[in-house]
Amino acid sequence: MPSSGVGIVVLKRLEDALRDGDSIQAVIRGSAINNDGNAKVGFTAPGVEGQRDVITRAHADAGVAPRHITYVEAHGTATPLGDPLEVQALRLAFGAREASEPAVVLGALKSNVGHLDSAAGVAGLIKTTLALEHRFLPGTVHFEHAHPEAGLERSPFVVRREGRPWSVPEGFPRLAGVSSFGIGGTNAHVVLEEAPSAKVLAAGTAMEVLTLSARSGEALGAASRRLADHLERHPGQSLADVAYTLQEGRTAFGYRRAITCETPEEAIAELRRDGSAQLASTPLPEVCFLFPGTGTQEPGMGVEWYRRAPAYREAFDECAAHFGREVERDLRAALLTADDGTRAEEALRAPSLGMAAIFTTEYALAKLLGAWGLHPTSLLGHSLGEYAAACLSGVLSLEQAVSLVALRGRLCDALPPSGMLAVPLSEAVLTQELPPALSLAAVNGPGQCVVAGTLEALEDFAARLQERGVRTKWLPRTRGFHSALVEPAMQPLTELARTMRPKSPAIPLVSNVTGTWLTGDDARDPTYWARHLRHTVRFSTGLELLLEDRERIFVEVGPGRTLSTLTQLNPRVGRERLVLHTLGARAGRRHLAERDEQALLQAVGQLWSVGFPVDWSQVRGSGPRRRVVLPTYPFERKRYSLAEKAPPPARPPIKTGPRPLSREEVRASMEALWKELLGVDTLTPDSHFFELGGTSLLVVQLNRELKSRLSVTLSLHAVLEHPTLGAWVHAVQEELERTGRPLLKEAPLRMELQAGRRGRTPLFLVQPIGGTVYTYLPLAKRLGADLPVHAFRASGLEPGEVLYRDVPAMARTYVDELLTFQPQGPFWLGGHSSGGVIAYEMAAVLLERGHSVAGVIQIDTVTVDDSRRLGIRSVGDVLRLIDAFQEISPRAADGLRTAMELDARLRDVVLATNEAIAAYAPGRHAVPLVYLRASERDAVLDSHAAAWWQALTTAPFQTHDVQGNHFTVMEEPAVAEVARLIREHLTAGRDTARDDLDAG
Repeated sequence: MPSSGVGIVVLKRLEDALRDGDSIQAVIRGSAINNDGNAKVGFTAPGVEGQRDVITRAHADAGVAPRHITYVEAHGTATPLGDPLEVQALRLAFGAREASEPAVVLGALKSNVGHLDSAAGVAGLIKTTLALEHRFLPGTVHFEHAHPEAGLERSPFVVRREGRPWSVPEGFPRLAGVSSFGIGGTNAHVVLEEAPSAKVLAAGTAMEVLTLSARSGEALGAASRRLADHLERHPGQSLADVAYTLQEGRTAFGYRRAITCETPEEAIAELRRDGSAQLASTPLPEVCFLFPGTGTQEPGMGVEWYRRAPAYREAFDECAAHFGREVERDLRAALLTADDGTRAEEALRAPSLGMAAIFTTEYALAKLLGAWGLHPTSLLGHSLGEYAAACLSGVLSLEQAVSLVALRGRLCDALPPSGMLAVPLSEAVLTQELPPALSLAAVNGPGQCVVAGTLEALEDFAARLQERGVRTKWLPRTRGFHSALVEPAMQPLTELARTMRPKSPAIPLVSNVTGTWLTGDDARDPTYWARHLRHTVRFSTGLELLLEDRERIFVEVGPGRTLSTLTQLNPRVGRERLVLHTLGARAGRRHLAERDEQALLQAVGQLWSVGFPVDWSQVRGSGPRRRVVLPTYPFERKRYSLAEKAPPPARPPIKTGPRPLSREEVRASMEALWKELLGVDTLTPDSHFFELGGTSLLVVQLNRELKSRLSVTLSLHAVLEHPTLGAWVHAVQEELERTGRPLLKEAPLRMELQAGRRGRTPLFLVQPIGGTVYTYLPLAKRLGADLPVHAFRASGLEPGEVLYRDVPAMARTYVDELLTFQPQGPFWLGGHSSGGVIAYEMAAVLLERGHSVAGVIQIDTVTVDDSRRLGIRSVGDVLRLIDAFQEISPRAADGLRTAMELDARLRDVVLATNEAIAAYAPGRHAVPLVYLRASERDAVLDSHAAAWWQALTTAPFQTHDVQGNHFTVMEEPAVAEVARLIREHLTAGRDTARDDLDAG
């Protein structure tokens, strides 16, 4: 009976599958194929010799004896001619069989599903694989008796109607053959063997993270329930294998959930609990690491990660060794051994050991998170915690930080009996009440302050406040830090710092002393760390600065929950903001006791849930894991009927006529348009076009639809100036009310990508070949919100604009607009690809006009020779170039191709810019160049471009290799390294020139 079908099998080398812990269903021992068409009487006729030969060759290729094969999935057409000939070929291939040897069972899937034509062979392969996996021989349905001419009774072959367990004599492997014979003489035979027994791994007691994701919240809930059901049905399945399969064998979709558990029972309970689906953010939000200070130390903190994670262990050992043999011994005794907890707790009360313990733990924890792929974009430490932040940001080397922490601890050991007291009053009220013997040590929040001083003075002050109904709290394991008592320690700290050469922060760092961003001048001031010990900790002010970015996530990297709790208590921190802690804590009034392992994995799981990539192989460690069979994706089935054709959804009923449109009509039309383009269901006036996934291609479509629906045109870069829905609607309404016609005013070429902090030296970027500047948005975000970033788009994208066909004219126009915005230098310029060429000429123009140029950042910038060699003269040439780049960056290639198809002006800009670059004859100028070279090279662009530019400039030239190819250097994750290097150079340049624009 004819039928149709399709079959898919996944093939992998056995040694690779065993190494990767894959689930193996069967092993192909050998195979053979031949064609005997020229030896047959007809095109469709079967041939005995051809079938016999292919089976014999398959046996030889597999290295097996026919007597060991106990099942054959036959071609089995059930025709009077085909079946007898196939049995005859099998008899010849298998030869004589001893009476004591088992019979060979014949079967054919065609009795179940018919002849699947070209899929018949793979279907038989799948059936036989399942038979091997389940050790069961299916029966041949509808079979009553063999054709008389088949001669089964005179052969070792049998056909059974009923299925039965597949048993083999002792010492026999479980082997099967699969035949498939095609019309025209093609014959194929495969020998399959039962999969090797999976090694039974000892069940561990380590915490695991189960990662689930789906395309909708409903599907994620269904996936959670299905996994819970599966774990209940398979109680013996290794939780480690389940976690491994989910992490490595499943695509991460937008709706995510991560569950931290130690046993299947815990996993089932969590999976059944209604957990809100977390939608992964695009782009990723900023992450701030918070480092707690003295008083948070606990015996044994971090020991679980010391035992489990090599990255933590290596960082801990390196750091501890810098403290010297004696302190290292005490650190290990207090944090890593199972000694009496009372003795360890007492030892950690000494400032020298307590500070060393906190710094070492925080440094090791930060390095562990980095090894897992989680890196901060900003840092804030509390008191002692700022040392770990300074070390991570590159201000201090590890050796320098340890030296300062060790001296600070030794000096504080000498303090008289003293302590610290938490007072729930505002700074303004507290300073009026504070007696002279006490100091304001820290301002942690609007009504959360800490005072420090002698025990006697603190006790008196606490009693006074108690009488007024103000309940204070003694802070454990502290001395009179940040008070007048530490003033004798300031000079020794200053003298030690004077011997060091700190650097400017590579990662933005908030200072406890100033409550704002730490500048290079602050970092190099030898009195800074002395003032840091004495002055009030301005944690609340620093936190307010960081809260200006409403999307920033806070991660407390260190013992306890002190800083995460303080952050959550801030009135500006809403319930939706993610605030995480990474080490466990003792049971408290508001929480149960928590292990270090559980705390950190929960934090990492939540970061993954909001979209951060996690290197799960590093999280798991090197233990053996296997992929196991788990429930598949819960597709949300939707029924579509051709008989019930529904009309397509109508666009909003906005009519474009002479009558004025109401504001509500415009708002509704624009909201519907944004929903359509961005694929979202709900929007608010604060909804941000780019944070919801807007791209340069969508901007082109947005402008086209705006003109189509409302007969009005805004600048192609207007959405950069009005990125929220409310601002965009307002801009459209204003333009409609003003003229109802396209904008006639001259649109600016300089686009502000981010305002940055006032007083910081801006970075001016130049459009690459596509003319727009959207490619720089990920870079601007990674550079940090404090750095002003501007970019020049191409002229010609808007009606009536000049289309420049030579680089010098283009550069002069950009420089004129640059100097209107910022009349004085020094200037930092930059550009990706051809943008770096134009930036070089802009620098030359600035130098010619007597201005100072700090440097030009060239991000994998092409050479003029590249443009000449590629010979781009037509749209067809551009499309061929795009095709050449398709393999290395499909997203970039598809985006540029689609944009050129949709926007005629953009096509003209691309061609004009190529023509300008090819015709450009750059002169030799004293332009300092920083070349960032993509490490993954392609066959299209010159791999020696860096050397080409080095030979051109007469000023200093520096080069750095960065991850990614020509396009992906501007995308996550590679753009993070690009941003770090740029910020490092901008900061170093500002420090060297002592730029008076940097008010710091």
